[in-house]
Amino acid sequence: MKSPLVSIVGLMLAAVLMVLVNVLAAQWLRGARIDATENELYTLTQGSKNIAAAVDEPITLRMYFSSSIASKEAPEMQGFADRIEELLSEYVAASSGALELEVIDPEPFSDAEDDAVAGGLQGVPVGADVLYFGLVGTNSIDGRSTIPFFSPAREHLFEYEISRLIYELTEPSRPRIGILSTLGMTGTEAQPFPGAPPPQQPWIVTQQLSDLFDVVGVNPTMTEVDPTIDILVVHHPKNLADAALYAIDQFALAGGNVLVLVDPHAEEDTPPQDPNNPFAGASYPRNSDLNRVLSAWGVQMLPEAVAADASLALKVRAGTQAQPEVVTYVPWLELGPDQISDDDQATEGLALLRIPSAGILLPMPGAETTFEPLLTTSANAAQLEANKLKFFPDPKQLFESFEPGQETLTLAARISGTATTAFPEGRPAGPDDEGSEDDTPQTAHRTSGKINAVIVADADFIADSWWVQVQSLFGTQLATPTCDNGSFFVNVLDTLVGNDDLIGIRSRGTLARPFTKINELRLVAEKKYLETERSLQSKLQETDQRLAQLQREREDGSSMILTDEQRAEIERYQEVRIATRKELRDVRHNLEKDIEGLEGLLILLNVLIAPLAIVALLIAGTWAFRNRGTSVAAGETNA
Repeated sequence: MKSPLVSIVGLMLAAVLMVLVNVLAAQWLRGARIDATENELYTLTQGSKNIAAAVDEPITLRMYFSSSIASKEAPEMQGFADRIEELLSEYVAASSGALELEVIDPEPFSDAEDDAVAGGLQGVPVGADVLYFGLVGTNSIDGRSTIPFFSPAREHLFEYEISRLIYELTEPSRPRIGILSTLGMTGTEAQPFPGAPPPQQPWIVTQQLSDLFDVVGVNPTMTEVDPTIDILVVHHPKNLADAALYAIDQFALAGGNVLVLVDPHAEEDTPPQDPNNPFAGASYPRNSDLNRVLSAWGVQMLPEAVAADASLALKVRAGTQAQPEVVTYVPWLELGPDQISDDDQATEGLALLRIPSAGILLPMPGAETTFEPLLTTSANAAQLEANKLKFFPDPKQLFESFEPGQETLTLAARISGTATTAFPEGRPAGPDDEGSEDDTPQTAHRTSGKINAVIVADADFIADSWWVQVQSLFGTQLATPTCDNGSFFVNVLDTLVGNDDLIGIRSRGTLARPFTKINELRLVAEKKYLETERSLQSKLQETDQRLAQLQREREDGSSMILTDEQRAEIERYQEVRIATRKELRDVRHNLEKDIEGLEGLLILLNVLIAPLAIVALLIAGTWAFRNRGTSVAAGETNA
């Protein structure tokens, strides 16, 4: 038997060893960690390593963090700042010394605070002080790039933003993006006439583009695209003149990169208000069309057709104010990894996209160009007439009448290869060839050329309401992505100019991990619920009709006298009516109860699996150690 002294010495040695290990780990393993997330969200990607390794001149990264203020007013920010500092240290290590990191505390009224403001950092009010937490990068030729503020809500984008900052300092010339939009994507200015709509800010995705590219607006009435533009974005091309269509066609055939967002039913294209005719919106066209040009490039969008998919449909609120319901709206889709191509840099790594009322793209027979789908529906999809969505569509009716097809539908595609012009006769003549708003010299007519284009059959998905949530942090309005729509849009632009490393960084994060099995079961249950509801509603309607008929059937024609038989039958039908309404409520209640029960069970299993697995491993290890000790002891006894 071991003496108590030996046990005490052993415990003391174990305590000393534990302290020694912690001290050495803090010194030598600072920043080391195990990334257990599925997509390795906290490990520097190969793209970031490539960008850091490609730095061939000294670049200084100055991280400003008001640690003295945070310790008093926002202590939760300190751990987050440590995480960013560790991330920046990984960039420094990957650069082989070309990157230098400085961590600065810009105390109030100090020179460091003045430098932070001059560098473009955004101070956030915290109590009576101002908190700074951002990054300023400078190169050897006085180039500068800034991340104004590290918001915890945007943590999934920080690696991309840091890599973009370093890339901009090594490649100072930025690609030029021209945006032709009929939906106000680039914002609208105030109009001088009375009753004019208020000016609109550019969409958030456009504001983000301005941080990454040189963005310019393109007038829809133009007759030639500025040749200094690297990528032309054609957003909801509606009622464009032949001269503008010709300019787009010739720009693409000349080797210009093109991103087209065309839509059979643009949710953001709201009808103008007419107080004298509230139904004027029913006839308002909300579609855009570029098929004359697209067909020459080897692709077309089906006219007046919307892609519907019950398996991917979003939930919307319906019913009355007294009895609200949440039902499936088949034209509004939520795409997951199975519907997002993993063979293209623009879509690789994306996890969730919301695409409302999208069109359907098809390759043209006999086209020489290559048609590569980027976004598709599931096989549980079908065409839906766009006219059914124009004026107060009924989500329940659309869901009940939905008949799925047997094949997927393409919502976005990359088009490449040799294409012919949509204007074989040459440049179209304008009105008297005068009055053009574009004085750009006209170039020679091209009959064919190699094109590089991406076509998306939806113009709404980059509107703010479909992919970002605006919230207030420390009194500042910040936009937090709720899905990958913005990343997909910017990824496409990056692929068109060839920044492959940046694409892989931005696409890596999974923003949502839905319970797909629950969604499938909910869809089946909802379908069954609607069938039962329809049957009960029919029964209820028949009961109400019979009650009304009995009230009209009087023995002597008087509205005040009922026979005993009529009175008994009315009472019986009233009981049936009450029982039917109760059954209808029970059906609705049981549907939600079953789904919530299944969801709770799956969440519980997901939460318990990891700790139970660890406990099982500990028990197994302890049992094996004891058995080994018993075996050794038995061996010594036998010896």
